[in-house]
Amino acid sequence: MTADQMVAILKSRGCEPSDLRDGVHEAVHVLQTGSRSWDREKLHETLERKAWKTSSARNHIATMVRYELQARAVEMLACKHFKIPYDIDHWAFTCWMETSKSYRVDIGSIDKIVDSVRIVSKQVEVGMLLRRVLSLRARREPRA
Repeated sequence: MTADQMVAILKSRGCEPSDLRDGVHEAVHVLQTGSRSWDREKLHETLERKAWKTSSARNHIATMVRYELQARAVEMLACKHFKIPYDIDHWAFTCWMETSKSYRVDIGSIDKIVDSVRIVSKQVEVGMLLRRVLSLRARREPRA
């Protein structure tokens, strides 16, 4: 499978990715939540609700950060799989900005986030998420 074929599969499932990295990121959130919707807003609301349900109020933000780091790790591994350049510093900065804006917390320096993504990328759960994303198949159009 090529990167373009993977993007086509993600689009067939309702994702509107700007590129492979973006589509893989959203696919990870779909898998994390078990959501049927690929709509970004609904997907992130579902992710938020799941974090509240599965963690205490104190750990809600930590759970959301974990979901984000896992998504960043899987997108990095997918880009590596498809031999697409991946600027980990750029996406670590984006992760830092999103977390600061959404949760009003500082999760550390960009270097710490880069290190965290690399560490998380070695977790069994992340490997399983990558395999699940890469095994997605195109959703068929309903017959008329």
